[in-house]
Amino acid sequence: MKKVVILILAMLFNSCSNDDDNLTGINNDGSGGISCLVNGKVLKPSGGGLYGNTTAKFDYLSDEQIHILIISFFSRDGGQNRFTSVTLYGSDIDINNLEGQTIELRAEDNNESFATYLSGEATSAPKPGEEYLTNSTQVGELKILFFDRDKRVIAGEFWFNAENEFGQIVKITEGRFDLRI
Repeated sequence: MKKVVILILAMLFNSCSNDDDNLTGINNDGSGGISCLVNGKVLKPSGGGLYGNTTAKFDYLSDEQIHILIISFFSRDGGQNRFTSVTLYGSDIDINNLEGQTIELRAEDNNESFATYLSGEATSAPKPGEEYLTNSTQVGELKILFFDRDKRVIAGEFWFNAENEFGQIVKITEGRFDLRI
């Protein structure tokens, strides 16, 4: 009898799991949103709009060459006056071969593709230690799994390690996105 009660309680606990604990699905139609794990904790956009404050955009050099691909999101995960953001910057990308590309995330100062993680107060500029950046030793990857130029949909995965000015490291893992661009 104890086993039956434990089994029923376990089933109830699992059925009550919060959808916020799930990472983004990749549907290749722009409907999945974006999410990742930050040091093992799920982070999703919040604070407005369908997927919170999410950006996915291109800045073109020409019809064939993308100067910058920006994918980012903002979350008020720490309360009304706290925010967290994750931003991925891809540089000098050929739009005709975007699907299937793996973009290495490295150092901003070398005009390379890079990533940032920021966590701080929403009412002020970042304070020392709140901004984390990829660099030559703390790197990551942005993988484009799906891109439909006509439907303006982009989907993929990402991960990166980033370091703040005090040498503290944040680990962004299992990043997923399925967005309209």
